[in-house]
Amino acid sequence: LYKAAEAQSFVATVLGGSPDQYEPTTSLKAAGLDSLSTMEVVHHIQEQSGSASFKPSHIHDNFTIEDMVEFINKERAVSGIDMVSEEASSVLTVNDNKSAMTETDGRSEVPE
Repeated sequence: LYKAAEAQSFVATVLGGSPDQYEPTTSLKAAGLDSLSTMEVVHHIQEQSGSASFKPSHIHDNFTIEDMVEFINKERAVSGIDMVSEEASSVLTVNDNKSAMTETDGRSEVPE
């Protein structure tokens, strides 16, 4: 799930300042979004959502960080991106646990 804190960090990277300066209800245009930074936001949204359907024209005067998060999460839900990420995390956790068990059961000790 894409979170508002991630979006706030991204916006701070693009527009400057710190993430806590940008409330989820902050209008990106009012915060200083220009044509170049608009393209950066569009690219980020497309990358995070896995969808090329988001266009610069979607960023209207009142487009907020909440709007960005909502679009990304809706597109991820449709495409199943979050489910794939969760499954991959589960596999990694299982493999990490197996490695930890092998390291602690005495078979992986390095002889002196």
